[in-house]
Amino acid sequence: MVHVLPLAASDIKSVMRDRMLAFAFFIPLLLILVSAWGIPWASERIVDLSPYHTLILSFIFLQVPVLFGFIPAFMLIDERDENILSALRVVPVPPLSFVEVRLLSGTAIAFLYVVLAFVLLAGTGIPVLPFLPCACLLALLVPIIALTIVGLSQNKIEALAVFKGLDLLVMLPLLSFFVPPAWEPIFWVFPQFWTIAAFEGLVRSGVPDWGAIGVGLVLHAGVIWYLLRRFVRGL
Repeated sequence: MVHVLPLAASDIKSVMRDRMLAFAFFIPLLLILVSAWGIPWASERIVDLSPYHTLILSFIFLQVPVLFGFIPAFMLIDERDENILSALRVVPVPPLSFVEVRLLSGTAIAFLYVVLAFVLLAGTGIPVLPFLPCACLLALLVPIIALTIVGLSQNKIEALAVFKGLDLLVMLPLLSFFVPPAWEPIFWVFPQFWTIAAFEGLVRSGVPDWGAIGVGLVLHAGVIWYLLRRFVRGL
């Protein structure tokens, strides 16, 4: 842990120095603030969006970790291209520590952003505390996105293409809002589907669907474990 905090501080400085990564860092905040103003405005002046409130919020909640997964992925690709991770084998800090710092930092920040989005967008009918388990599951998408991009990309250009494809894939379970309940099992393999289901339960009853949270936690943990093992083997 002594080595981790300086690494996290150094990573934040690196992100702020890179225009693309700094832009990606602030896009979620911009999305949240624009939505906090735009959704009520559109509901009053254009069309009533209240029937789609849960769907809209789910979309915004999912976008936040996707964008924060983009940042550590590009940092890791840079370091892999420059053979920095391979060189770290000779220093006291194991290479995996550098990966964990990036993933944990992105996960923590995504969690805070998602909670902020909930506070600004969900309204006063649902307290924040019951939402925190959903926010934790949403934040766990960060390492999945980051490690998937790194694992499927050889360079930054490929990473951008993979990122765009992953963004669409992450949003795919939102189709469950439009299909009959009998079709929902199609989406069960997606960890984020269970986060959405837990959030829907929270909106309906004021209590998150703990069964959905349990399944989602197992799926997220399993995918992260597999991707980490694959990443470590590739070092």
